[in-house]
Amino acid sequence: MAALKTRGMTKSQLHQKSGVARSTLDTWKTQPRAPQPGTVLAVADALGIDRGEALRLAGVLADTKAAVEGTTVDLSDVDTDVLLAEIRRRIPN
Repeated sequence: MAALKTRGMTKSQLHQKSGVARSTLDTWKTQPRAPQPGTVLAVADALGIDRGEALRLAGVLADTKAAVEGTTVDLSDVDTDVLLAEIRRRIPN
């Protein structure tokens, strides 16, 4: 939501640009579990923010080294299908 304000976008504009349902965007504030990785990537792309940082902030990707060092992992050049496969591999069903 902070990224929306920074970019002067509304949730409706984000919905249109990302294809993510407005109801999904609304539930992110109160949802106890991490959102779907594909949804996070769609929103990150729509907002023009780092995909790795978006996944980390959403609780989908926890990079211990990055957390300890205070750095972020740049996943912008990683193929989306490869990234999603890796995320699915790491998240238990």
